[in-house]
Amino acid sequence: MDATPYDTGARLEPHVWVHDGITSPDGLSRDAEADDYGRVDFDDDEGTTIATLWIEGSPTSAEEVFVLKLDVNASVIIHGPGGEYIGTAQPL
Repeated sequence: MDATPYDTGARLEPHVWVHDGITSPDGLSRDAEADDYGRVDFDDDEGTTIATLWIEGSPTSAEEVFVLKLDVNASVIIHGPGGEYIGTAQPL
């Protein structure tokens, strides 16, 4: 069986926050709250969360994308759906 990009570490493993009404982004299970839905943690091969991502928006305005990174000083490189480079966001 061929190794997947998740197996090789080329792609971070996504993990949703909410399972059956329970959330555990920090390892401590608790009942999910409305703001927990739609958030995804991305973990490396060792299981360390590198970033948490969620998108908020409405049909009449632009979406806001939130990326919480483990290293808050690292830039975020943005690619489009076809893999094309769109831009780089630098931390403030």
